[in-house]
Amino acid sequence: MKKIYFGINGQFGDIIIKEHTLRKIMKLNPDAEIYMGAYKKYFEILDVYKNYHPNIKQFIKWERYTPRFEKNGDGFWPSENDKKIIDKIGFDKMYDVAPVHKEHDWVTKRHIVQECGNMYGIDVDEIKVNLKKHEGIIKENKSVAI
Repeated sequence: MKKIYFGINGQFGDIIIKEHTLRKIMKLNPDAEIYMGAYKKYFEILDVYKNYHPNIKQFIKWERYTPRFEKNGDGFWPSENDKKIIDKIGFDKMYDVAPVHKEHDWVTKRHIVQECGNMYGIDVDEIKVNLKKHEGIIKENKSVAI
């Protein structure tokens, strides 16, 4: 079975707006095992993906933040321990943990959700988030609730 890593070591909002891209990846790879991860500081937000889809097999807490710059002097991603996890699982495909915009003026062309897919080369056509709210969470007007 194909093993795909999809996660972003970024912050809470980044992890939420990637849901549409994840959904498209799963649609294109219906039998793949999906592994998600986040930098240790933001790992708890992955709880919103628990029970999201049966193909999500594991959540990984990375020690390091990004391959592009150091955060708090921790060093670049992946750390030696992070590399061991990657090697042990043996991913068939790993999506970039810190994708970058391909165009400086993307905001004039696409919704942020569509741009997230675009950074991975994935066409995202729906912009509504399909994450379930946690039990007991009440959404107020003009707010976001997860």
